Amino acid sequence: FNGTSSYGVFTPTATTSSRLGIQLVCKFSDTSSAQTLISQENGIHLEFTGTHLRSSLAGVTNPTADIAPFTPTADTWYCIDLTYDGTKKAIWVNGIKIGEVSATGTVNIPANPVYIGREHTGSQYFNGEIDFLCISKRPLRPYYRPLPRWMIGLQGFQENEDWVLL
Repeated sequence: FNGTSSYGVFTPTATTSSRLGIQLVCKFSDTSSAQTLISQENGIHLEFTGTHLRSSLAGVTNPTADIAPFTPTADTWYCIDLTYDGTKKAIWVNGIKIGEVSATGTVNIPANPVYIGREHTGSQYFNGEIDFLCISKRPLRPYYRPLPRWMIGLQGFQENEDWVLL
């Protein structure tokens, strides 16, 4: 993702859920500016504001509150987890909870395109690499994946960096 024009996109089946989990493995090339990680019109959104991680979920309260301060290091891999359990949105980085905000409601995920690495309006792009994305109708168990090379078939294994700590 080059920060100006590259992104991925998929269109989900419309659904609602009282709980949600988003897990993203990424590294930032630019750590000083606001960047969108995933975005969907009238749906789900996860962004780096330049100083914080923020998520808005359609149908869920507290959409514009910063969830956690975050200062990424350029070219360092991170496993970022957003969990929503019906009472709060929480952000975990590399298996450690770094913040949460109160939130209630039912998440609405419409059948609109979900943009990976781009704001749905095209106004903001992610500058870095995204290796993995999972969106689930349940909070995922945040865990630490020592990175940079964890996934078989992408970059292969590297010694002492391939263990998943649960």
